[in-house]
Amino acid sequence: MSVSDPVSARVFIYHTVTNRLAKAVGPSSGADVDVSQKFVGAPYYFDDGQYIKMCNAIARELVVTSGRSFALDGPWRLQHQNDEIATYINRGKIPSVYLFSTSLTWAG
Repeated sequence: MSVSDPVSARVFIYHTVTNRLAKAVGPSSGADVDVSQKFVGAPYYFDDGQYIKMCNAIARELVVTSGRSFALDGPWRLQHQNDEIATYINRGKIPSVYLFSTSLTWAG
């Protein structure tokens, strides 16, 4: 999938997040994920390790698909760990700011 605009980036991030959540709760698909919920607590119970792995996967896949440097640094991760899943996916910083930078690291 080419990540060439903010909409494509959001779709990509949606699939990455929902597929990882679906794997965490058992045999289901990303389509079964309720994005109005949070990562922590019912029904997903994402722990810190799972959240970090998901952030790493998003960053790694965005680098591979776009060829651009990208990182979700610790302060950014901590700030958004308790977001609703839909809010996390739609954070403007991931889809839009990233796409128009040649090298980007968020420090908070």
